[in-house]
Amino acid sequence: KDSETPGDIAVPALVDEDLGGVVCGYHLAIIRPKARMVAGAYLNYLFSMPKTRYYFFTLATGATRFGLSVGGINKAHFTLPPLDEQQKIAAVLTNADKEIELLQQQLDDLKQEKKALMQQLLTGKRRVKVDEKEVA
Repeated sequence: KDSETPGDIAVPALVDEDLGGVVCGYHLAIIRPKARMVAGAYLNYLFSMPKTRYYFFTLATGATRFGLSVGGINKAHFTLPPLDEQQKIAAVLTNADKEIELLQQQLDDLKQEKKALMQQLLTGKRRVKVDEKEVA
């Protein structure tokens, strides 16, 4: 995609299903991995790596809007493990992402709960019992 900064170039997104007649928007590219050579999920993680992102960043061109040509993407060369290993790596990383997402949701829920509790405690809607021994 094109972007206002070269750092936003080549942001990958995995579409792991056939969407029929869907057309890619302007300034986007569809990369279809060769089925017996590259696992799509693995390629998505590979393109998300900081080293790969930096490589595409260096190829971005433009003054106010930056872009990356398909030719620039095609210049990238990667050493790939066997397909079954790619699939296992992608599965491990996908599971890690799911765990992170779950933990992030739990953290967000706890922060919201804390915020509500603070609101109640600091406005006097909820009181706390104070033990006389602790006060003295």
